[in-house]
Amino acid sequence: MENLTTSSSEGALDLKRMKDFIAHERSAIVPAGTNRSNLVAASYPWATGDFGIDQYLKTLNPSQACWVNGETVYGDIYITSQNWGTYTRPLFAYLEFVDQYPIPNQVDLQHQVTQKSGLTSSFTTEVKSSYSVGAKIDIVNVGSSISTGFSQTQSWSQERDESWTTTLHGPGTFYIYQVVLVYAHCATSAANKCGANFKYKRTQQVNDWRTDLYYLSAIHKNDMIIVGPPTPPITPLTWDQVQQYVLIDHWNDWNFDYSAYNDPFRRY
Repeated sequence: MENLTTSSSEGALDLKRMKDFIAHERSAIVPAGTNRSNLVAASYPWATGDFGIDQYLKTLNPSQACWVNGETVYGDIYITSQNWGTYTRPLFAYLEFVDQYPIPNQVDLQHQVTQKSGLTSSFTTEVKSSYSVGAKIDIVNVGSSISTGFSQTQSWSQERDESWTTTLHGPGTFYIYQVVLVYAHCATSAANKCGANFKYKRTQQVNDWRTDLYYLSAIHKNDMIIVGPPTPPITPLTWDQVQQYVLIDHWNDWNFDYSAYNDPFRRY
């Protein structure tokens, strides 16, 4: 690709031409038969930090999802058989359905559900190779004013079940959701060796020896949302729909700050 240079095989991109790089249409892999019926045609709102996410997802009438502004960081992520220098940024948040509970009478009842922590199983089961990331990647949340509510190690490990109890005030049917945070990644030079392991991805050939891999991951946030009368239940997005919407349909609506490569405070 013309006018796009790197300082090394896994180094920083020439920021002078970054606008052209981001605008350039990249190859996309879109699985057949993707269900897009729940996707909102208009773009979801943009939020910044926990406060912004709460404004859209922790209200009396919450949205399905929101875009998330945030810092880009750079560090290693292990995919398939080795570490890859990877740019990471928070990009999206959505509500994942947990449970529904009907209360026929005007009473208060305690209800216990299973809350999740760590990387979502919908993400990890879809990646057809070894995948791991160290807890230090959580500087991406610190720099973006986001807290998962779990420890750094717990946030980026395999999914775990936690017990969560709430009191519901009847009558009515109550719907419980958990907030999921979505991150965009650019794994430099990883496309040829690792691309086939991701159902949804984009790739970009930077030069003859480097083709980058773009994909999304997701982790759970320690935020449970209860929707009850008179608010109607939310039709949740699936992980397939989120990837289709964010990575494929709206690819040109977001980017990375590649200067993180040269910023010691944004490297881990």
